[in-house]
Amino acid sequence: MPSYGSTPEDGMIASLTQGFLLGLAYAMPIGSQNLYVINAASRSTVAQAMRTALIFAIMDISLGVACILGVGQIIQRHELTRLLIGSVGAGFLLYIGYTLIRRSLQSVDIEKPAMFGSLWKAAFLLTWCNPHALIDGSVLLGGYQSAMSGAETALFSIGLAVASSTWFISLSTLVSHLKSALNGRTFTIINRLCGITMIGFGIKLAVTMIASAPW
Repeated sequence: MPSYGSTPEDGMIASLTQGFLLGLAYAMPIGSQNLYVINAASRSTVAQAMRTALIFAIMDISLGVACILGVGQIIQRHELTRLLIGSVGAGFLLYIGYTLIRRSLQSVDIEKPAMFGSLWKAAFLLTWCNPHALIDGSVLLGGYQSAMSGAETALFSIGLAVASSTWFISLSTLVSHLKSALNGRTFTIINRLCGITMIGFGIKLAVTMIASAPW
């Protein structure tokens, strides 16, 4: 509820600010999306790294908006859908991790815009095929949205979109500028560390799916 003396402009700024801050809180924790963006920026041109960052930002924004609309709660009520999404996500994480660990710097073709087939496909799978992200996002973002009007929700979503874009572009830019000081061995280490972490995420998700399966 607006405080005494507040103006419509104050409410607009508050909604934008809340969306931006929660958008950062949603995007910043190191996860499979961030690892993919870091790895892409460390092994590709600046233009290709920016393309990867923008595509992941678009997917992250789409997931955030879906969470605001309560999609995560719908998925949570449909057990088979949740298990299917989680299984696909876990399998893809394990595949990415295995490929990164086996990949050496010499085998990297930086002219390829995507590491694993279609970049859009990779961004979609890493973003949407994680039921925990959908459910947690619905709690975090949907909880705030529930107390807002339609106009405030739109501004909240804009703030979220700005935050996601800012985060992924900043992360990619930072890694792209730092990579000039790194050598081939360092790139190989980055690949392998990202790969091991991806496998860890995949195993954790797979174990969670198995433990929660209705059998």
